[in-house]
Amino acid sequence: MKQSYLVKLETVLFPLIILMISFPIIIQYVSDNVAWTVSIFLLVLIGFGIGLTTSYTAAIAGMLGPSFIGPLMQGYSFGFVVVGFLRLICLLAFNGQDQSDYFKGTILYFSLNTVILTVMALSIPIFLKQDYIKLHLKIQSKEEDVDDIQKSSLSNAKFDTKATTMKIWLEATTIFVTFLLSYMLYPSILYQKQQVLVEGRADWSIFIINMSFALSDLIGRTAAKLKQSYSRPLLIVSMIVRLLFIASSFLIALSDAPFWNSPATVIINAILLGFTNGFFATAACNTIPGMLENNEKEFGGFVMSVMINGGIAIGSIISLVGFSGIFEK
Repeated sequence: MKQSYLVKLETVLFPLIILMISFPIIIQYVSDNVAWTVSIFLLVLIGFGIGLTTSYTAAIAGMLGPSFIGPLMQGYSFGFVVVGFLRLICLLAFNGQDQSDYFKGTILYFSLNTVILTVMALSIPIFLKQDYIKLHLKIQSKEEDVDDIQKSSLSNAKFDTKATTMKIWLEATTIFVTFLLSYMLYPSILYQKQQVLVEGRADWSIFIINMSFALSDLIGRTAAKLKQSYSRPLLIVSMIVRLLFIASSFLIALSDAPFWNSPATVIINAILLGFTNGFFATAACNTIPGMLENNEKEFGGFVMSVMINGGIAIGSIISLVGFSGIFEK
């Protein structure tokens, strides 16, 4: 029997909470020569867990339609903003330049993230018990069942995954390319330039760029969710126009011209990159459910999550492996 989404989500979230608690402690006490390898391994595990969580929530949103996909995309971005504010708390509380304070700040940062994950784990059962959600997910409770008429209308008729994928190939490609481009360029290229926005405090400079991207990404997603579908020509144009960010980000990273080294240019580039990432990714995601039959929408949500996570993962790898040698100074 297919596991419920409640079981799937809780199975992922509780190990994530344990990883969040143990990460800074493990890194602090392992030897220096293995600390980097261990940290990468733990981050991969955390990323894998977050990816699974994204897949499950996207599948749920896919079945529920654009009215849920827009807020879901907002929620992903809002989480990014919250993490940014957690970083702000750590910067205000501790001096990141001091090794001892840096460790204390790391402990605080991961502790606050653990609190958020715990609240999320405790909230999921409440969300999934809502009548509207149970109707679409066919989740049975001891208190009340979905009646037979409702069940029959939600039957999982078989569908051709290839044919379904072809219906949404352009939207899926837009999601993938949007995140691929963003994570090829942000944050690695801008961080590697080590822009001095706050004299003597590289950690504050990175925070400013980070929050510029995060807040504008959230605004873009909020704007895009106002419509339930977008035209394909717009999505095609979005992929072409966003290629301009390759040029602007490379100029920021490599040029010594005053304009491209200006803090204002760096921040505006991050804002535009973030806004277009949020807007066009959400526009493509919102369009997908309207192109699918009811029995295909769960698969459509899964495709969305694969494109999001795939774009982030491959873009980050390209940035780390392909660009790090070019932009290190």
